[in-house]
Amino acid sequence: MKHFKRILLVTLISSLFVVMNVQSQSLTDRGFDKAYYEELKAVYLEHAQEVMESHSCMNSGMTFDYKYDDNGQMHYRLKVHHRRFETMDHRDLQEIYAQLKAITFIDGQAMPVIEFV
Repeated sequence: MKHFKRILLVTLISSLFVVMNVQSQSLTDRGFDKAYYEELKAVYLEHAQEVMESHSCMNSGMTFDYKYDDNGQMHYRLKVHHRRFETMDHRDLQEIYAQLKAITFIDGQAMPVIEFV
């Protein structure tokens, strides 16, 4: 629990830096700003990796995709790969899932769909 609080604190602090950048951009501007989404992706993946490492899943493979649809919504998907998933208890996987879902993705859109593969 102590490590989770640390992750949450780091997430909040990092979020402040990104929010300052984000607030001046409208949704339309952000929809086509690849650099903006790459920055958000990097911050998110850093925090996701910290969650995985806190569960002894070092060097987890992560694929993060985002897609801007015709209705102006951004959709995200995170795929997490690790060989330990095959032997992990269902409860442990649920805990990892909950912690990954708790990471705030700053642009105000829906949180990523998370898949364990």
